[in-house]
Amino acid sequence: SGTILRSTGNITISAKSTDSLMQFAVTLSVSGSTAVGVGANAQVFLNSVQSQLHGIAAAKGSVSVLSESDALLINLAVTAGVSGSVAVSPVGVVTYFKGTTDTLIGDAASISAGGTAIVKAITNENISADALGVAAPGSVSVAGTVVIVIGQLKTTAIVRRGAIISAASAAILASDSVKEVNIAASLSGSGTAAVAVTALVTVLHNTVTASAGETDTANQ
Repeated sequence: SGTILRSTGNITISAKSTDSLMQFAVTLSVSGSTAVGVGANAQVFLNSVQSQLHGIAAAKGSVSVLSESDALLINLAVTAGVSGSVAVSPVGVVTYFKGTTDTLIGDAASISAGGTAIVKAITNENISADALGVAAPGSVSVAGTVVIVIGQLKTTAIVRRGAIISAASAAILASDSVKEVNIAASLSGSGTAAVAVTALVTVLHNTVTASAGETDTANQ
């Protein structure tokens, strides 16, 4: 037999993750002849939050099954090369994040609530990847900056086919909020030749699903 939860009040099954990842790198190269400053930051964030019910939950009040993920990712690199002759300053920042937030009511589960039955999955991400490359003030100055951000997020609130929910009111909710600010800048100053190159690439793939009667085996 499965797990049985009974309460004269409320029942809550909740999983929550709160993460803050911040990294900063500063490189300074100074020379009277040739100055080369190289900066690189790589940030990788993998996250999985799950809240599931596979048995019976019966309460006179409310029954809530909740999953929530809050993430703050900051990745910053600054590189400067200062020289009287040749100054070279390349800098690169890479941020990769992948997260799944799943709330699942199994196919043999049963929820009985005198109040509200809530099945909810929520994700919130605040992301910033920034890079600055400066080369000055030699006769030849070269500055290059590259920022790459790749993200894949999946948020699901699923009630499987065969599950039973009996309540005064019921809600199946899934939401995802992403705030992303990325900055790439290159500055090159020279009396003879100055070259500045900047590249910024962002790829973000988000999937948000709220479903009743789901039979997909991707959520175990």
